[in-house]
Amino acid sequence: MGGVLSRDREVVSRPDHSREERLFVMFYTYVLWSKSIDKYYIGYTQDIERRIAKHNTGGSRWTKKGIPWCIVCVRLFETKREAIQEELRLKRSKNRKALEKYIAG
Repeated sequence: MGGVLSRDREVVSRPDHSREERLFVMFYTYVLWSKSIDKYYIGYTQDIERRIAKHNTGGSRWTKKGIPWCIVCVRLFETKREAIQEELRLKRSKNRKALEKYIAG
C-alpha cells in the first residue's frame, strides 16, 4: 500500500485503490488555561488528545508548572501552515482581553 504526502495540503493519496481516496490530515490551534497560575497557553498540533496529555503530564517544560491545564478553545485548520499562522497571530497579540474575546467566539 503506497501513499503520497502533499506538502501544501497535507494530503495522503492511496493510488492502489480503484477510485482515488484521500485522507485529509487536520491541524489544530488550541488555547489552554491553568487555574493554578491563571495563565493561558497557545499552541498548535496535529494530534490534540496526545498534545493535551503531554501538557498535563509534565511533558512540556513551558506548561509544567501550570498543571492541570483545561482546553478552553480549539480551532481546526486544513493545513499546518494555517494552524501555525493562527498560533503566531494569537501569541503576538499579548492581549489577555483580546484572547478571551477570541475564546468566547
